[in-house]
Amino acid sequence: MNLQKLDKLQSLRRIDLKNEYKAHLWKQNKSYVKYIESLSNHIHEYGLRFIVLWENLDFFLAVKDKYDDIDDAKDFIENCLAELEEEDYNPSIHSLYKHTELNDIVANAIKDEKNASTLLLCRFIVYASAYDLLFEVVTKVLSGYTFEAAYYEITNKVLPGEIEGVEAAHNLFADYFTFENEEAYKFTPFRLYSTNEYILNYDISALVGIVSDITDANIMIHELIVPSREGKIFDEPELGFASPAKLYEFGDEPYIEYKSFKMEVPKEYLDKEIFVCSVFLDLDDDIIRTISDENSITAEDVAQCIKNLLKTNVYTHPKEEKWGGEHIEISWVEGI
Repeated sequence: MNLQKLDKLQSLRRIDLKNEYKAHLWKQNKSYVKYIESLSNHIHEYGLRFIVLWENLDFFLAVKDKYDDIDDAKDFIENCLAELEEEDYNPSIHSLYKHTELNDIVANAIKDEKNASTLLLCRFIVYASAYDLLFEVVTKVLSGYTFEAAYYEITNKVLPGEIEGVEAAHNLFADYFTFENEEAYKFTPFRLYSTNEYILNYDISALVGIVSDITDANIMIHELIVPSREGKIFDEPELGFASPAKLYEFGDEPYIEYKSFKMEVPKEYLDKEIFVCSVFLDLDDDIIRTISDENSITAEDVAQCIKNLLKTNVYTHPKEEKWGGEHIEISWVEGI
């Protein structure tokens, strides 16, 4: 097995997964019309970002100071793009990709036409992921790679010699995220825990930031647990320091047994990777620590905030000693 090539494919799939899961969260937490609006607005946003980044490629290739920390390189790119005047760039974003009927797709999707909704989701993933792939390549350039070497490092392919214009460049980067049959597009992630855990960890980190902003809770730690499954014939992954969880997937009401709770599992999750997600609230003399040290909040405040954002069942555990201090754990189930 070519493990190096497999690793490259995972890198591309990670980008695809991230944008699919982002769209999934929008769909879960917005009205249908707002969800369609989010998809169409972000197609425009990512198309514009792609144009601005590509047309300023010479600048990023010429930056002499190299970054050891990838996050610092990403911050530098974001700051540079934020300072550029977007109105100087072509607003006809939909001409970047092969399909020019985007306005019709949006109009039909608003009418709840299933095929149009699927097409719009595919367009969003193509635009968002093409930009993310270009962004990753430029980030590697800022860490010391040539543009060609960075492209190869991520895609395992040689960069074509002649790329004329933004549309050709976008097609090149979008080709990794196109769908052979868009009408029948179905999300099929790699059956590798590492890929899905990476994406879910990314998303929970963003969720923690939102919950902390709303409630002022000082959430420092989150955790993912892969439950063992009754129907699995393979060895389970090592749990490490996590508490064991077991999925009972047979019967009319599947559930996960985790600590003192039987956590409900939607039936549609059974053909997906299933995780128990947890965030931990630090206690100081039975008082939940906050960021400002001024507000008074309860675990239920935080649990209700997560429930409102994710529209799912949330479970608040009794306080316990963990990592050398007292914590309250709040958990929920995700399937991706």
